Amino acid sequence: VPKESRAGGDATKESSLTDLMSAAVMYGSKKNGLYLAAAMDSVSKERLNTGSASHLRLVAQYAVSGLTANVMYQDFSGKALDNTDQKGTTLSAGVGYKMGKLMPKAQIMMVNRDKAANGNKYNDSTNYGLGLDYALGKKTTAYVNYVAVENNVAVATAAAVGTNKSEKTTFSIGMIHKF
Repeated sequence: VPKESRAGGDATKESSLTDLMSAAVMYGSKKNGLYLAAAMDSVSKERLNTGSASHLRLVAQYAVSGLTANVMYQDFSGKALDNTDQKGTTLSAGVGYKMGKLMPKAQIMMVNRDKAANGNKYNDSTNYGLGLDYALGKKTTAYVNYVAVENNVAVATAAAVGTNKSEKTTFSIGMIHKF
């Protein structure tokens, strides 16, 4: 697009169709059997003015006889994300088993960020989740979830060397209605 103005960009330069790209490939059914998906997003250094950035996501799920198991890998990378808490990888795995109107679920997610916002290195951030869904109808589900988050931040300052550990827990109750 000729002379397109961008947030923080140079309005005197032309942009390109490749400044922003997104692509996805999916196979299978989310409801039964095998489901596979791969997706990527990319933003050029010309668009960001600080370097390029990309996001890659790979997903696999298998569902059979009420049992659903899934795994997801994500990678956030690029020069624009250097020295930020946005660069890194996540790996998550979950399982749920539908029993009539109830579906208990469990999930774990491991997050490895390159750096924290304050410049310290993150190590071994882990989220644990337990949940229970209750089908109120074909399109409406009530849920309750409990999530525990552990963040380990490596510290290397003149005052302290080691690991600071923070833990948070969240309890949520809600309802989902699909239109």
